[in-house]
Amino acid sequence: MPTAARRERRPPHDPAPRFGRCRTSRHGRSPPSTGQRGSERSADTTVAVDETDAPDPRPTEPDPTVAPTTSTPALTLPTASPTTLSTTLSTSTVDLGNGVSFTFPDGYTSAPAGNGIEITALAQEYIDGFDANFAAATYSQAIPAGPDADGVSDSDGYFIYYRVLDADGSGFSGLIDASRRADGLVYVTDTYRPIDDTSGDRVPADVYDEFYGSYLAAPIVGTEVPLTPLTLARVDSVHAAYALDGVVSLSPPPAWTVDEPGPLRVSFSHSDGKRFVAARLADTADVLVAQDLAFAELQRVVPGATIDGFEPSVAGDDETVASFESLIAATAPDGRVIEGIVRVWADAVRSQVFSGISFNFVETPPSLSEENFLLNALDISLVEDR
Repeated sequence: MPTAARRERRPPHDPAPRFGRCRTSRHGRSPPSTGQRGSERSADTTVAVDETDAPDPRPTEPDPTVAPTTSTPALTLPTASPTTLSTTLSTSTVDLGNGVSFTFPDGYTSAPAGNGIEITALAQEYIDGFDANFAAATYSQAIPAGPDADGVSDSDGYFIYYRVLDADGSGFSGLIDASRRADGLVYVTDTYRPIDDTSGDRVPADVYDEFYGSYLAAPIVGTEVPLTPLTLARVDSVHAAYALDGVVSLSPPPAWTVDEPGPLRVSFSHSDGKRFVAARLADTADVLVAQDLAFAELQRVVPGATIDGFEPSVAGDDETVASFESLIAATAPDGRVIEGIVRVWADAVRSQVFSGISFNFVETPPSLSEENFLLNALDISLVEDR
């Protein structure tokens, strides 16, 4: 599991979405992307003004044919001193920065989250704010980041990778970073980007370093209590998830059907012929044997399928999990041509092997965003959060 040095609080290695089928231009398709976050769409800042009955602001000349009328003298009001708004926030006001603040109602006060806070509860509360806004979502385990004694108060925390998908294929990949200090100071951050963005780190490393350094150095806010050790944990979602060997949590994309719910094989299918199968294979630490096992699983799923040859795919920070992938081709019994991709993960420490197979008929091109939504769920769980 990642144990990034907390003094340099940079997110652990992020296996960015990889659209493997695009590298040969086999389909010539790229998944749609959007800068909008599910139903949390950015509001249209254009304001429409109805001027139907608005008075004409232009001065008018008096009509010489109409006799002037005697008007009532205007009411004279007492002169008041101009109001000056104070820029000093009261003790009951919370300053959110950039000029944004709010005031607590009577009887309410601000306070640190509290020492000994259950940090997963804070992360869960944040996830609950967007989880239901998307048609599908998948989350890694909450990955302990390890204790850090380099600040004014001991700290630790969790990393949680996630991917969310809308019905149109757009979505986001993100990393939630939740940290707590022994004195009760906590934070939850979320860095995310469009699900098809493979441009690299979401946030520059120096930004994370500066932020985390200030967190470590912030003054004590409460009585310190020992931090209970953190272990791998799962967050909740409104979306159904299916566990593969108790390690990988998989959720079907919108409109997909669950064919096999686990525990050693999870498979989903779509009415247009697309299918995805993930499996826990036999134990081995030999990557060549692992590739043979994946090829045998491919024959079980798509009899007679051929491959282009396995190529290295992705590795985690400690490089103990090797991953390989290959494009596949086959002919269905009815003569239709099948195409797809097979990926295999081999854990050299645990001698565990997993495979993921995604395929479709040529006449019904795949949704690469859906395909990678599924394959990258395995990447995250097998490469990062173990």
